[in-house]
Amino acid sequence: MRRRLISYLALTVSIALIDIISKLIIQKNFALHESHQVLGDFFKITYILNAGGVFGSQLGSNIFYLVSAFIVVLLVVFFLFREFGKNKYIDLSLFIVLGGAIGNLFDRIRMGAVVDFLDFDFLKIQLLGYKFDRWPTFNIADAAVTIGMILLVATVLFGLGKTKEPEPDADHINTE
Repeated sequence: MRRRLISYLALTVSIALIDIISKLIIQKNFALHESHQVLGDFFKITYILNAGGVFGSQLGSNIFYLVSAFIVVLLVVFFLFREFGKNKYIDLSLFIVLGGAIGNLFDRIRMGAVVDFLDFDFLKIQLLGYKFDRWPTFNIADAAVTIGMILLVATVLFGLGKTKEPEPDADHINTE
């Protein structure tokens, strides 16, 4: 189980570092709102700052989003400390979410906003009076949080990875 923990921690750190480094590269090489086509209009790199939440929502101030992100990180860490080893898919999903949350929290602390730059054109719908021409611009951290949450929901819905007891750990000795 120690190997799995180290692997998951390495995954979390890798996600956060890839996210942070990619954002720093974008900021160094792009002007704010600058956009470059990668695959025509389908995929562009577009540098924006998102002071709001998911999909650019504006539910509160930067302090609201900063505190919310910090609370999410703390809750995930707390849950992992209490539940690690009981379900490898839940563990994996939470470590993925944690990596993304740390990446975005880093931006909120240093700039008061999150750098977004992945800009896709695969959503053309009208919903509840709003017209969506493109998917909202996002970043690596957002993708990680989304993937982690999809894995978490699928695990809970489909009962994946259930074990009756946590895997034995070499550090824990059963004295019974």
